[in-house]
Amino acid sequence: MQIKVKTPVRESRSEVWSAFNRELFLALAPPYPKVELLRFDGCSVNDEVHLLLKLGFAQLSWNARIVDEGTTETATYFIDKGIVLPFPLQRWVHVHLIEDNDTGCTITDEVAFTTGNGLVDLFIYPFLFPTIYFRKFIYRRIFKY
Repeated sequence: MQIKVKTPVRESRSEVWSAFNRELFLALAPPYPKVELLRFDGCSVNDEVHLLLKLGFAQLSWNARIVDEGTTETATYFIDKGIVLPFPLQRWVHVHLIEDNDTGCTITDEVAFTTGNGLVDLFIYPFLFPTIYFRKFIYRRIFKY
């Protein structure tokens, strides 16, 4: 399944890209589940991010590795891929794309995920979508909108 959220902001692509750091990562964490950041290497290929999701009754590990990054004349991106995922996720690929627009840039979060079962994917989609959509409000608060 896919989740795609676009957020236009009035900051330049270079300003937004330079803000993709540990502090922004923590700010983008949704209110639930609580997230403990165990490791944040950065946004370059082979960097890793390790999280502990605190669900009250359980703690789940979520580790990701940056598998690609790049810059063109009009865009900058990096892609993280889940290497340790909480049950029932089997695959998670998150594209972070920052593209120039007429008034600044657009930040796109595009996630592809699967549990290996289409029905379960449909069931968890309503729980995962808000965690990505929530970023829109954080981006707007941090960057000029």
